[in-house]
Amino acid sequence: MKQVNLKYYAPVIFFLSILLDGQLSTVMESVTKDHYFTLSNLTLLLFLVGVIKFSKNYIIFLAFIIGCLYDSYFTGILGVNAFLYPFLTHWLVRFQKMVNKNTWTQLASFIIALTSYQVLLLLMQIIFGLAKVNFILFIVSTLGPSILFNILLFLIFIWPLRFLFSR
Repeated sequence: MKQVNLKYYAPVIFFLSILLDGQLSTVMESVTKDHYFTLSNLTLLLFLVGVIKFSKNYIIFLAFIIGCLYDSYFTGILGVNAFLYPFLTHWLVRFQKMVNKNTWTQLASFIIALTSYQVLLLLMQIIFGLAKVNFILFIVSTLGPSILFNILLFLIFIWPLRFLFSR
């Protein structure tokens, strides 16, 4: 793929990532027998790598579209991820020079973005009356396992994604 063509393929790649996120999250729930709710977030990893390649306007617009698709496919309530993905992508763009120094700073940035995403998602669900959660239980049963699982995904996918987005 040429550099010019990647922006045309990116929406398909991001769409496939939200589908894979859903499947991986479902698999992890069954593996842990519903004791832990591990949320896969390859899509956020794609945004982390994508902020290097694409213009600010393009990646934020793409984040909005992917957020809308995510909301309509998984939650049925349009707006939560349609707000969170562009918001976090905007901050990844703003801190792009610090974020993409090397693999370790990318991992630290991914953990910060992932934690921010999970906490903001929970806060929005509480505000809209979609969830009533004990925060300690959230940390133990959702946030912690999600961070560990996504670190593993980061270590598996960061180099293939860099290769894909370097073309």
